[in-house]
Amino acid sequence: MSQSRYVFILRIWLEEETDRLPQTLRLRGSLQQLGQERIRYFHSLDQILDLVSQGMEGKDDPGQSFEPGP
Repeated sequence: MSQSRYVFILRIWLEEETDRLPQTLRLRGSLQQLGQERIRYFHSLDQILDLVSQGMEGKDDPGQSFEPGP
């Protein structure tokens, strides 16, 4: 049985929400599969699993990218 391996670059950071009082920090992140140009963004740790699974299945569905928003 052959074994497939996948390599991802995961970046996670916190952004200050200055438009709200009191100011809060919001999780942001991006996931990029090594060898691919596309970077997918997320705003919840729960979304990472969906993006990794999508990359492992070879799917490139732009609807599954959680772009950072306001």
